[in-house]
Amino acid sequence: LGELGKQGPVNVKSSVGSWQDQYFALQGSMIYIFDTRTSPFPKEQYNLHGISLSISECDTCRSGFYCVVLDFQNGKKWTVCTSKSADQMEWLEAFVGAGAKLVKDE
Repeated sequence: LGELGKQGPVNVKSSVGSWQDQYFALQGSMIYIFDTRTSPFPKEQYNLHGISLSISECDTCRSGFYCVVLDFQNGKKWTVCTSKSADQMEWLEAFVGAGAKLVKDE
């Protein structure tokens, strides 16, 4: 994929699925989703420009994890969780840098 803005394993729950370990890679405004770090091709890819992004509430996130919610324009929603708060902040910054818009709870 060339030079990546951010890559790494995360635990993901889609709006219609269950929790799964996935490997994400960001390049520019694109996010690529792989089954594993060694998968030769992404199974999905999306443009992050203009999607909504928020830090999840505790009831959405897995217990003991730090989560970010990606709300895509097509109605798909992912909750992305990591085991460390520093990783959560790195992903948050990377998603915003890729064009996602941080939505603050009121």
